[in-house]
Amino acid sequence: MSITATLLVAAMLQAAPPEPAPKGPAEATEAKSAPTKKAATPKSPPPKWLVDYNRERIDRSVEGMTALTVWAGANMLAGAIGWPLAEEEQWQAFHSMNLAWGAVNLAIALPSLVRNLNADPATMSFADTLKAEEDMKAILLLNAGLDVAYLTAGALLWERGDFGNDDVLTGIGQSLIIQGAFLLVFDIVMAVVTSDAKADLYTRFREGGGAEVGFMGRF
Repeated sequence: MSITATLLVAAMLQAAPPEPAPKGPAEATEAKSAPTKKAATPKSPPPKWLVDYNRERIDRSVEGMTALTVWAGANMLAGAIGWPLAEEEQWQAFHSMNLAWGAVNLAIALPSLVRNLNADPATMSFADTLKAEEDMKAILLLNAGLDVAYLTAGALLWERGDFGNDDVLTGIGQSLIIQGAFLLVFDIVMAVVTSDAKADLYTRFREGGGAEVGFMGRF
């Protein structure tokens, strides 16, 4: 059987599950005597202050990813134009590296931007919100450490290229320094903003009366 036929059969089975066999007398008696399960209590919506906070958190993420998208697009455009026009190997390497960095940054920023634009601030609990802020700060600090590594590698390549008369290494090193410097500033600023916002979350939690009392011990 072909893969297409297999998928079609699986879809048909999923769309129309087989009807259950008729129950015998014993099964019917057990079904009548079985206690009826109570419907689950619907989950209460988050308080307004938490919804407002998550709306601000999402807006903050959208602004950050928009800035990264613009930076990525500018690097891709400048690299795509400068690479074929450059005559020296140094600038060919410089523009090609900027083009590659722009593509990577765009691949990271765009999905996150789309995800945040479609996010619903009314679906997250206090625990989810707190975890999201902690995870974001940890990721940003990790990225900042990587940015320092990019800067260091760029400086070493630039120096090695100058001493070894290797224009390609010089161009790559210069590109790494520019990209690493921007990303370091970006990650540090976002980490500081996230840290301040997390403090504001705790303040709103206290002022809101503690929507989820189980987290009061974290303060």
